[in-house]
Amino acid sequence: MARAIFQTIYDNVKQSIDDGTYAYQSYLPSETELTQLFDCSRMTVRRAISMLAADGYVLPQQGKGMRVIRNISDEKSRGGGGLETFKEIAASRGFELKTVTTVFELLICSKALSKITGFPEGCELTRAKRIRYADGRAVCSDDSYYLSSQVPGLTPEIVNDSIYRYLEEDLGIKIATGKRDVTIEHPTPEDARVLDLDDFNALAVVRGQTYNADGILMEYTETKQVPGFFLLHETVTRRKDKLLDLALAGALSNEEFKQRNETCNEQLATLEQQRTELQNADKTLEERIRRVENLRRIIEERWQMSCGFSREMSKALVDHIVVDSDESKTHISLDIFLTTGAEPIVSETQTSNSQLQMSFQRARSGYQGTYEVRYCVRWHLG
Repeated sequence: MARAIFQTIYDNVKQSIDDGTYAYQSYLPSETELTQLFDCSRMTVRRAISMLAADGYVLPQQGKGMRVIRNISDEKSRGGGGLETFKEIAASRGFELKTVTTVFELLICSKALSKITGFPEGCELTRAKRIRYADGRAVCSDDSYYLSSQVPGLTPEIVNDSIYRYLEEDLGIKIATGKRDVTIEHPTPEDARVLDLDDFNALAVVRGQTYNADGILMEYTETKQVPGFFLLHETVTRRKDKLLDLALAGALSNEEFKQRNETCNEQLATLEQQRTELQNADKTLEERIRRVENLRRIIEERWQMSCGFSREMSKALVDHIVVDSDESKTHISLDIFLTTGAEPIVSETQTSNSQLQMSFQRARSGYQGTYEVRYCVRWHLG
């Protein structure tokens, strides 16, 4: 499947930045020059440039163009940042690459594996475990799981070459985004056997999930890299500011900016609503605490005055009582509404566990002996 023109522009400009053709802090050719160079529309160039900006290669400068902010000679990123393949990293860093696939198998995702990878239990997965060599030294191991339905026709030969190239170019699958966790861990005996650790007693471990453009989880990978090879580099920007900069520089069309800006505003509105709800909940809780404390004080004062729960005290505190029972009259519920209001002290999820259970032995007409009556008392406070 032929690559889209914007992807070709992205790759070519990115490569020119990586090899120093477009030096750090210099400016890219103008939009007009790029449209002539690649014989395409302005919209296509803008899409490619917006991708470069999103990946931290360039930054729009109003009235000047796109400034290169990726400093390759300084960053020396050798894993962990972005969604680069090992083959792409090797090309940009100038070392000889070799990949050896040690495990290639189909399996059904177990409950334990589902918890680790995020794939649904019972789905079919393709597992590929690889050892990566840089200039003849084993510097990295990848243990990857792919949703089999997303990688039809995958073979060990493709795994040794580039799975991402196969997905994007042969299958036409767009790899959109990923999430990664980076930790430092002691190597296992297996790690020590397959990797060239030298005198290191630790590894950089990157566990990541990758999603396609439809938001479907398609890959989970656990990567282990020796310390002398691994360095994490990330470029971060404020999202709203970045959108405005891209629009001002012409990297985003007005329609694209409008759509993305609306999405940001919707997310901000949702967060603001949640913040308001939390603030209101805090105020409600504070008011309830105040009322309960006031009720406690009143009860203590009246108890001391009457040396017990007198009829007068009941009249002062209880507004009304709702009584209900089953047909046998052996289970009676009392809802006692205090004079401060008619809202339960506890939440609905707590009420059933907060009932006061009381049982009494009582005589019953027509029966010998006694029977048990169980009272469930719920106190209500506004």
